[in-house]
Amino acid sequence: MDKSLGGYVRKRREDMDLTIRELADLCGLSHAAISMVERDKRKKPTPETLRKLAQGLGTSYEQLLREAGYLDSQADRPRKKESVDLQWILGHAEIRFQGKPFNEEQKQFLEIFLRTLFKKDEMGRQQRKSK
Repeated sequence: MDKSLGGYVRKRREDMDLTIRELADLCGLSHAAISMVERDKRKKPTPETLRKLAQGLGTSYEQLLREAGYLDSQADRPRKKESVDLQWILGHAEIRFQGKPFNEEQKQFLEIFLRTLFKKDEMGRQQRKSK
């Protein structure tokens, strides 16, 4: 397995069944820039480039900073919880459960479920405030 930043980016993109151009559209970078990262022609991309790539790849910004060498390995440090926008993931990433990918109907159902869950939670908070 390739342990370079480029190898990591390529594997994530291929796991998502995306072409370089599709990833470029998702994250707002040029396909040439992504190609250079994947081929390790750009050894240490800017943090802003990594942030955009992280969004498109559905991985953490911190992970890409680590892969690029901006951060030390955090194996010995407590892990910070990552913030993930599920709505963005539903629209841009392949979602799997127990190894099986969600189809579009399942993604829509999950989005409806989450909206209902948060609406119910908000209603409960409003009721507690009014008491």
